[in-house]
Amino acid sequence: MNALIVMDLQPSNMQTATHYLVPAIKELIAHHKFDTVASSVLLPYTNAPYNADMEWDGRTNVETSLVKTGTDFVRCTYTMWTPEFEAWVAENDIHTFYLVGCNTDTGILTTAYDLLQHGLNVCIIPRLCASKHGHEYHVASMLLLERNLGKQHIIKNEEVLP
Repeated sequence: MNALIVMDLQPSNMQTATHYLVPAIKELIAHHKFDTVASSVLLPYTNAPYNADMEWDGRTNVETSLVKTGTDFVRCTYTMWTPEFEAWVAENDIHTFYLVGCNTDTGILTTAYDLLQHGLNVCIIPRLCASKHGHEYHVASMLLLERNLGKQHIIKNEEVLP
């Protein structure tokens, strides 16, 4: 099975560089037949090691994804690879993942590496990824992902999607 994973499309991530993602990803979901679709949001928590780096204001409220999928994960780590996610992957026998959303430079990057390290196939759709910190962070992350995953895992022609 395959899965489209919509990462961190939560209100606090909607910036100039990311605002186009919500309608574009909804259109992708409407026009392609993924076996399953899931979304995630990152929950900042008090004393999280990344709070100072990310300049978060200490909020700990759970935001919901702006793209509703029916399968939602809330996490306190950059990566989606949590015990809950790992169980979901095993229960649904998912072997191929398509990643889209915010932020290419944190959650998408770490999740892609974790999926790869667990022997799973991961693909990134760069047109549907962005960083709230600016386009240059997205571009730098895509260069790393292309080098480390391989060009065949960067989907530039969406006609090849399920």
